[in-house]
Amino acid sequence: MSQTGSVASDVARFAFNPLQVEPRKVSIVQNPLTSFEDDVAATRRVLARQDGPAILVGHSYGGTAITEAGDAANVAGLVYVAAFAPEIGQSTLDQYAEVPPPPNFQPDVQPDD
Repeated sequence: MSQTGSVASDVARFAFNPLQVEPRKVSIVQNPLTSFEDDVAATRRVLARQDGPAILVGHSYGGTAITEAGDAANVAGLVYVAAFAPEIGQSTLDQYAEVPPPPNFQPDVQPDD
C-alpha cells in the first residue's frame, strides 16, 4: 500500500495520521498453510529476528496464529483486524463451534452415492 492510499487517509481522518508517526520496521510472515503448527513456527521465526519489542497484527485466521505466537518475550501486543481472537490453545474450528447457526440455516446433507 502506498503511503497516500485510501486506507492511510481513512486512518488519518478517524484515528491518527500514519504519515506523522515515527517510522517503524515492518516484517511480514508468509504462512506456509501446511499446518497450524507450521504457521505459528513461521511467525516465531520472524519474531526471533526482530530487534526490540514487536506488535503482532493478524487478519482473519492470522489472529489464531498470532495468539499462539504471542507468548514470545519480545511481543508487546496483539492487534486483531477482522480476525479470530481465540484463547491460547483454542483452534479456529473450536471458535466456530461456539457460534450457533442462524435460525433459518438448514444444511442440505445427503449421503454420497
